[in-house]
Amino acid sequence: MILDSEPTADVTVSWSLPDGASITAAPASLTFSGENWDTRQSITVATKSDRDAVDEQVEVTHEVVGGDYEAVAPPSLTVRVEDYEIASTGIALSVSPASVTEAGGAQAVVATARLDAAPQKQDTTVRISVAPATATAADLATVVAPVDVMIAAGTLESSATLMVTPAGDDLDEADEELAVQGQVVNGGTTLSVVAATLAITDDDTRGVTVSTGTLAATEGDTISYTLVLTSQPTGAVHVDVNVPADTDVTASPNRLEFTAADWSTARTVNVRVQEDPDNDTDPAVVISHDVRGADYAGETVADVTVSITDITTPTFTSTPVSGSESAAQLRFEVELNVSSTATLVTLDYATANDSAVAGQDYTAVTGTLTFAAGNGETFPLVRTVSVPVTDDALDEADRETFTLVLQNPVGAALADGSQARVVGTIVDDDRTPIVSAQVSSSQSTSASSALPISSLGEAAGHFEFLVVLSEPSALEASVDYATNDPESSDPGSPATRTEDYAATSGALTFAPGETSKTIQVSVVDDAFDEQNEFFVLRLSGPHNAELGRQRVLGEIQDDDTRGITLSDGDVPVEEVAVEEGIAKPITAVLDTQPTAEVTVDLEVTGSTDVSVTPSSLTFSTAAWNQAQTITVTAASDEDALSDRAAVG
Repeated sequence: MILDSEPTADVTVSWSLPDGASITAAPASLTFSGENWDTRQSITVATKSDRDAVDEQVEVTHEVVGGDYEAVAPPSLTVRVEDYEIASTGIALSVSPASVTEAGGAQAVVATARLDAAPQKQDTTVRISVAPATATAADLATVVAPVDVMIAAGTLESSATLMVTPAGDDLDEADEELAVQGQVVNGGTTLSVVAATLAITDDDTRGVTVSTGTLAATEGDTISYTLVLTSQPTGAVHVDVNVPADTDVTASPNRLEFTAADWSTARTVNVRVQEDPDNDTDPAVVISHDVRGADYAGETVADVTVSITDITTPTFTSTPVSGSESAAQLRFEVELNVSSTATLVTLDYATANDSAVAGQDYTAVTGTLTFAAGNGETFPLVRTVSVPVTDDALDEADRETFTLVLQNPVGAALADGSQARVVGTIVDDDRTPIVSAQVSSSQSTSASSALPISSLGEAAGHFEFLVVLSEPSALEASVDYATNDPESSDPGSPATRTEDYAATSGALTFAPGETSKTIQVSVVDDAFDEQNEFFVLRLSGPHNAELGRQRVLGEIQDDDTRGITLSDGDVPVEEVAVEEGIAKPITAVLDTQPTAEVTVDLEVTGSTDVSVTPSSLTFSTAAWNQAQTITVTAASDEDALSDRAAVG
């Protein structure tokens, strides 16, 4: 700065800045004298840093005092401040905490709105509200009231508190989300607002709670435990209660039902431990559970282990016995487990028939057992009942049984109540009889075959074959039989069913004690000249027997011989006398049925005085046995000699 003319006295120039100016100036004033009025003096202008991104203009005004410059109006100075910050284009919302608990009731959530770059020159108000995202309106107990957040000019952010009240439920489900969104309502309406996410944390866990993992019980006790679901199911759920088989433990009910309405009500399982007659320590029983239905399917449930304390009661017990009929006797052991407070401890016994019969298979016994510890005996005490068994030679059922009945206990209990039935089994040791086919002794046999052969003429009517057991049996035995063609290795020519013999089949049954049966096979008496023919009788399918010889042969002996019989009247002839001049009739017939039509040509040799008619005869297979007539004529001649001729 410099004066334009020499002043009459010292001149002071000062300046001023508007409030909030973004610049400073120094020094605060300049003084010019008569000596330096024409020397330039400097004022240093410096800018102030701010956070906004707006260019500014500052007007600097001056005041002159002294000399003849009092009336001079100094010029003002405009300073333009160019900003270098980046202007904000949006606002990002955030929340703290980032989640609220489903069952936490009304919870304060601080929502913060922050500019994404430089502050604004003016206040900016953002209205923040909450809307469903993955959550629904039903997941909020109350509507969240919107709040206004004002970001003051020159600042980057500001916060406000939202009151969020989730609607608590009992479903085990995924965490759900709310959208915390905003809208600029003044001071920068072109700014965009980026929403934040607020999670509603689920506090339910699916599961089944068992009231206890262990139960202790004494035989005869009923104890219980409970199960309950830990979260509301999406549908019906049932829990199966599984008790291992073959234990003294039962559970009731064996299925528990839960619904979405009453899932939180505990269900009771009653466990009953049965009292058993033994004094053995029972192993612990593990009860397991299976879950099915809705969102609980396959959920794991803890087991419940039941430990059992045995009750020791004086008890009689016995076990079944088994032995061969050759063993002479079966020995039953009757045991008393512990001592009794009674002075007299007894038990009656008697045998009873089942499939074995007293007097045939065993000897009946009755009596009373007395149990008194003595002679150094210790418990359990054992007494023996011996039952004689019969060793016979009959094949019987492999196992026959009778019962030893224990009853009328005194001073102790029977394990099975007032009476116990103990089974005794007699094992048969006799050989199973062998069933075989034989030929009848009344019919001829052949030694030329490996198999017995029964030979019978075809006119004899029927074969008789024997089927025999090697020894008597006490059981009903049976075997199947049937006629068949011979095998290739068998001798002779095979007979033809229905043409040569009547095929037969069936079953033979031997009553107990029987050892022989007969099978008849009828033969056909035909008129054919043929070879002797064979068939087979075969046994199969034995019951209560074993197969011996399974096959025998039947030989049908043919009794027919091919030939032609000539008859004079009813008398067969081989020669006939015919007087000269006389025609004599004779008859011819076949001896056996031919297999096809047969023609017999008639020719006279040896004499020309003899002739026959007709010249030939024809026999069919149907009329082979009907006699046909031949007329033999002897011609008259002049000599006195007899002539001889052959007709053939």
